[in-house]
Amino acid sequence: MKQINNINAPKGAKGKKAMAKFTKEEAKKHWVDMPEFKQEKKEEFQKIIVRFDCLKDVEEFAEIIGQKLTSKTKSIWFPKLDRHKNKGVYYDNEI
Repeated sequence: MKQINNINAPKGAKGKKAMAKFTKEEAKKHWVDMPEFKQEKKEEFQKIIVRFDCLKDVEEFAEIIGQKLTSKTKSIWFPKLDRHKNKGVYYDNEI
C-alpha cells in the first residue's frame, strides 16, 4: 500500500485547493464492492472537572499543560489532540 498526499492536486496547491473534489455520484462510481466505512467516536478514558478561583490560576494551568484556554473553552484533550494529523493523506493499494 502506497501513501499518496493530495491526490489530483494542481502543482503547488495547498490546503483545501489541494484536496481531491468528488461529487457523491462520482464517489459512488469508485466505491463499488467496497465495505461500508463507519468512524467510531473516540471516547475519553477519564473525564475530570477542574475548577479555578481566578484568571491567574487558569493562565498558570494553561501554561503547565501547554494549551490555550479561553473563557469559551469547555473541554480539552490531554495531550493536545492533533485534529489535522492525517489531513490530506490518502492510501491507494493499486499503485
